[in-house]
Amino acid sequence: MEKLNKLDKVMFISIILFSIVIFSGYLVGHFATDTFNIINIGYEKYAINYSLTDGRVFMAFIGFLAHMLNIPIVVYTILLEILAIIVSCYSVIVLKNIILKYKNIENTKEHIFLLVVCYYTIFNFSYFENMYFVECFVMSLSILFYILAANKIIKNNMIDNIKASMLVFLGLISYQGTISAFFIFVILFSMLNNEKLKGFIKNFIRAILIFLLGFFYNNGCIIITENIFHTTQTRGINLGKIFLNIKFIIYELFEVLINTANLFPKYLYIIFTVTVSILVLLKIVKQENKKNDKNNKIILLEQFVIIIFSIAFAFIPSVINLTGFWSARMRFSIGAIIGILFIHLIVKMDILKRNEILDKLLIIIFIIYGIINSINYVYLIKLNKQQNQLDEQYTYIIDDYISDYEKENKIKVTNISIIVITNSVDKAYYEEMNCTGVGTAVSAIRTEWASQGIINYYTNRNLKEKEVTYQEINEYIKRVDQDKGYLCINDTLYISVYMY
Repeated sequence: MEKLNKLDKVMFISIILFSIVIFSGYLVGHFATDTFNIINIGYEKYAINYSLTDGRVFMAFIGFLAHMLNIPIVVYTILLEILAIIVSCYSVIVLKNIILKYKNIENTKEHIFLLVVCYYTIFNFSYFENMYFVECFVMSLSILFYILAANKIIKNNMIDNIKASMLVFLGLISYQGTISAFFIFVILFSMLNNEKLKGFIKNFIRAILIFLLGFFYNNGCIIITENIFHTTQTRGINLGKIFLNIKFIIYELFEVLINTANLFPKYLYIIFTVTVSILVLLKIVKQENKKNDKNNKIILLEQFVIIIFSIAFAFIPSVINLTGFWSARMRFSIGAIIGILFIHLIVKMDILKRNEILDKLLIIIFIIYGIINSINYVYLIKLNKQQNQLDEQYTYIIDDYISDYEKENKIKVTNISIIVITNSVDKAYYEEMNCTGVGTAVSAIRTEWASQGIINYYTNRNLKEKEVTYQEINEYIKRVDQDKGYLCINDTLYISVYMY
């Protein structure tokens, strides 16, 4: 790990404090839908069935440790959130220091602006979803490992290639879905290192080979887990569907870019990207009128390459498996585009040194982008907390209904059956919140994997899940009040879920 000098320590502490303010709503505890699955089946079972079986070794270890220490779930989420903030901020400092190897910056204001750019490269809009889950810590670790690995690859020697392989493997056993970070930083660092086309291609090929090696060993971990614990990974590779997956990605590409997983204002991401590109083009045209500089054309080409590859790399996990296709956590390199473009401009076009109108406009645009990004984080956290409160209140209403039913019918409700209602995803969100499509604000009660957990957590009923027959489903649909979406029949609570 990189040693921090005095200035780095001051910056590190400063961005941690800033992040604590932004994430203050989460640092008093919050619930993701997956958190209720952990509550329902326990740390140990979740660590085996989900973390280990998905090849996330570090998260499994954390789950086993939480089981041994019997850590309360709220404390567990807060501790992991704090660790994720610390690691993410450390990644910001590491990224900044890597950039400083390519660009000497002594002016304090310029140094601070570079720090801000690196901060929002990591804490981009798609990264918010990473911070939503209890896996936030290992997701942040994966980004750090991928940045360090990309930096090693550029050095291009045997020892550093071996270190890069180890770092990629550590990244994969932390979290595979953020792998796009590794590839886009390899591209970026190759550009900053002024690699010729041949060197650029060699770096990229090494990155692919190192990834495939790490991927092979990571899948070995999964196979061992499946054999020991007799589990089956649901997100495995299906070679027969790769072509269909690619076709689906191409078909839905613009939808992903426009909606940005509903975690950033619609179209705004595209507006920022296009605006930056236009200003860079104008800046290059202006310079071309003064002197014919081939480097300017190369810079413009590199900016274009960054955009194309950032988008393409974001879909690597989806080529293998479409699980989580609409999730922002799978799209790190898309969220990081603005930050990466500016890192490239700072090093290649000296926008911090020049005092031209277009340079000032670019800096202002990034500051606006950063402010919007942080305000958006606070807003999304507020939505999630509001959803948590409504879920709790609604669970108590269901609990009162069950109690009344038990008194009237002199029967004890001991089971719960989850009824999946398809093509009604909008019903998984509370109308009063007006946030349809925001995955971090979906009702846990109306989510297939969370419904049992949240009801048991707040009611202390310990309802057992019961398999439901077609006959029972038909009877439930005939009798249930669709506005309520739950009904007791005999000793079972039947409840409708719309997120599955």
